Amino acid sequence: MLLHSSPPAAAVPIPHAYLAVDLFFVLSGFVLAYAYQERLGTAGQLGQFCIARLIRLYPLYWAAVVMTAGLMLFFSFIGANGTLPPRPIIGSLVPALALLPVPPSWSTRPELVFPLVVTSWSLFWELLVNVLYGAIAPKLRWWLLAAVIALGAFGLALALHSQGSLDLGWRWQGVWGGAPRAIFSFFAGVAIFRLRKVRRAPGIPSWILAAVLLLSFLPAVRAPAYDGFCVVLLYPSIVWFAADAAEGSRMRSAGLFAGFLSYPIYLMQVPVQIAIAPFAVRLARIAPSAGILELLLYVGGTLLVSWAIARWFDSPVREALRRRFAARAPRPAAQSAP
Repeated sequence: MLLHSSPPAAAVPIPHAYLAVDLFFVLSGFVLAYAYQERLGTAGQLGQFCIARLIRLYPLYWAAVVMTAGLMLFFSFIGANGTLPPRPIIGSLVPALALLPVPPSWSTRPELVFPLVVTSWSLFWELLVNVLYGAIAPKLRWWLLAAVIALGAFGLALALHSQGSLDLGWRWQGVWGGAPRAIFSFFAGVAIFRLRKVRRAPGIPSWILAAVLLLSFLPAVRAPAYDGFCVVLLYPSIVWFAADAAEGSRMRSAGLFAGFLSYPIYLMQVPVQIAIAPFAVRLARIAPSAGILELLLYVGGTLLVSWAIARWFDSPVREALRRRFAARAPRPAAQSAP
């Protein structure tokens, strides 16, 4: 949220927060291997797996896209300052509803792959790598898993060499970098799940792992070696240790609540930011500390909207879709996993 705040929260130095996406790809691979590895080894499960993933991801994504486009069209209709005409908004909405990249000539922001809900670029790669995993899971021996991870690592090396950073995938410039980020980290998560069956990690307190993760976002230097270290070594290690981390009841409760909100926050921060933009302009005129007030409004509004839409829209809609379309699909082990 802080990285995506407008203007960015200069008081909070988090220049490497974009690497959180790579951590979530690792988590996704671990959780999906935990929930589906055995079932995907039987015939006829690929279709059910894909349906389950669509049900998990699409309702909230559609809600975020429709909310964002609706707000933009509303502000365009009333003639608010800085708004766009309806044509590029609608041009961005049509492919976005299918979670497809938006052609620059149609777009509200031609430099972005997904201009309405910019964070949804990672969902695009998430679904593609999920389908790849579902397709090869019955034949995913250790040698093939190692080969896929090595292919992803090679792509990461190319991206770091040519782009100098792994902050890739969300803009058309360097859009291809999203593929190795997703492939390497997702299948590293699958490998961690398998490794855990033969070798458990020491029981490190989970708060220490959380602190290490947060600290990894702070260094201001943009060095390719640092991005590579975090993605290839640090984040897979954090997930491996976290799977057997020692935790108390309070930490577990906090983690479950944070997991419940994580996916809604990832998507709802965009429409909330658009909704508060007119208020931010007025605050800037009357308050010398408008930036801090805007940031508090943005963070508080995102948390509230995310909780409400997860509680009263996403959960019941997904449950209804499961009953209708995926009665035989295994229920994911962690409902908070993206």
